[in-house]
Amino acid sequence: MDFKETTETGPEKFIEFCAKKLSVQVCNLIFNKTKEHSSSSLWHEMRYGRIMASILYKTSRCQTESGSLCQIILGAPSPFETVTTARGKKLEKRVLAVVAKKKNVKISSAGFHLSSLNPIFGASLDGLTENLCVEVKCPSKEATVKNLIKNNEIKRKHKTQIMLQIYICNKKGVI
Repeated sequence: MDFKETTETGPEKFIEFCAKKLSVQVCNLIFNKTKEHSSSSLWHEMRYGRIMASILYKTSRCQTESGSLCQIILGAPSPFETVTTARGKKLEKRVLAVVAKKKNVKISSAGFHLSSLNPIFGASLDGLTENLCVEVKCPSKEATVKNLIKNNEIKRKHKTQIMLQIYICNKKGVI
């Protein structure tokens, strides 16, 4: 049954409808088929209409009805890859290998994560251990580090991302 065929209306009812249709098994299937991240067309499709962990903080602060954030949520492609994002992608596997060795953990590749209970949220992590989410940041400048951490505390924007990742993946923490 399609939502259009029901007598229900409104965003809350639509989310409830989606939650009933999105089983844990389907979430696991999507996770396993999207481990190539942006190389996977399914990975891109699963992001459409969802608030991703990486933009949760920005979404919570947004006051523009139809701006670039709305376009991102609706699946608009990123117009270009910056030098910084290309650098991060290039370094990610090496960083994961170093972290795995230093922390003495096995880090598995992670596909796209959905919550069957809250299907409007999604998370695309850099890796997973048995109990932890792994999120890699590769700042290229000291100023960028200051955007991530202040007084030895992860700043709210990234803490919000991490908290949603932990929730969706049902993990105990993050490295």
